[in-house]
Amino acid sequence: MYKDYIPAKDADFWTWAKSTYVYISNNLEDWKIPSPSDSIDPLMGAFDIRYQKIISGAPITKGDYVAKREARANLVKAWRNYIQRHVAKNDLVTNADRQNMGLNLYSPPVPIPAPAHHVSGELTFPALGTLRIVNIKPTSDFDDKRSAFSVQIKFGYERPVLPDDLPNDRITKRKSLRLDLREHRGKPVFVCMRYINQKGQTGPWGTMLEGFVS
Repeated sequence: MYKDYIPAKDADFWTWAKSTYVYISNNLEDWKIPSPSDSIDPLMGAFDIRYQKIISGAPITKGDYVAKREARANLVKAWRNYIQRHVAKNDLVTNADRQNMGLNLYSPPVPIPAPAHHVSGELTFPALGTLRIVNIKPTSDFDDKRSAFSVQIKFGYERPVLPDDLPNDRITKRKSLRLDLREHRGKPVFVCMRYINQKGQTGPWGTMLEGFVS
């Protein structure tokens, strides 16, 4: 669960900022990141001056509180930018490191594999010039609901050698597909199908299906 790693109280925030600065500075070489000194140092100094004045016990004004809030806001923004760019998703930073700094843990996204299962179906011709592909499904018990079916179609008397030779492509997530083929009446039709996932990765071709458009 995501939590805001910036402490709400000024005292806790200042302790966190200083300890995090030291922790990061001690690991710059291992993590291959730039020092926070250029972007963070001036803002750390500005906040320290204004925060120390607030807690010093000396007379303070409303302007002092405003100045401290602005200094904190600037420092918080700088820390968020630095951590997001160099630490939060850096593969060289371990979750143990993040935990030591009070940051959110990071789990790299799991890559989506290419589909690995074959797809089958049946050709039916319910009316003149109409093709309906039914029972589109994987040939195994597996059913990848996140992927769609790529349906390749070719018309003519020359039987395609490979599924890639089928030029007409349809994409569907349904278990059946109805096509108006009146312009192709009197021709053989060849159909082959495979899975295609959200990244455009395709699975292996299924068995080529053959029929005749009456």
